[in-house]
Amino acid sequence: MESIRGIWEKGIIAMIPTYGKNGENQTQIITTKNENIFIDKSIRSFLSQLLREKGVDLCLLRQRNGQILQRRNGIPIAIGERMILIPVKVRIPIGRADGSQGYVSMEHVEKVQGTEKKVSIYLAGGREITSLLSKRTVEGRMVFGKLIQHSYKEEKRYWEQNHHRSIPQCGSGGDCDLSCTGHMHYRFYSHYGENINEEEF
Repeated sequence: MESIRGIWEKGIIAMIPTYGKNGENQTQIITTKNENIFIDKSIRSFLSQLLREKGVDLCLLRQRNGQILQRRNGIPIAIGERMILIPVKVRIPIGRADGSQGYVSMEHVEKVQGTEKKVSIYLAGGREITSLLSKRTVEGRMVFGKLIQHSYKEEKRYWEQNHHRSIPQCGSGGDCDLSCTGHMHYRFYSHYGENINEEEF
């Protein structure tokens, strides 16, 4: 199976929950090289492992972003300045723990089209993701993503000014200083401990 770091270095444009041939819960990763990688993990499990590579706790990260937006649902996840993941409902799960939500990389969203019941999200490389959310909801979450991105940039600038060290760009594939970014996240997120809506994963 492809390593977490190997997938990260290829670049991620979307993560979609899916079911395998035997009904097992899987995550489909779409890379910037237009590859499909299937992992026998839930979205939540894969994201948690990916963020641990950067020294970041997923729950604390979502809690902090929820504080910024004053929301409990539909919270984007900032893995890097150019890697803002937008949550989108893509299926009706068989089991409650299976999860209904996938994520698309905000940077790679080219167009959103649809109705109040279903939309198509067009990504770089010609990929299309169908969501069960309304067009208005998806566009609203894109706005939230930009707010989270702005907050990330502000914190990044603060970190660099106080540590006299630049944080490499991180998020569209390629290597980056995971420990440096992780320390920044930890300082920024570790003060928040409110409950979040676990059903979002």
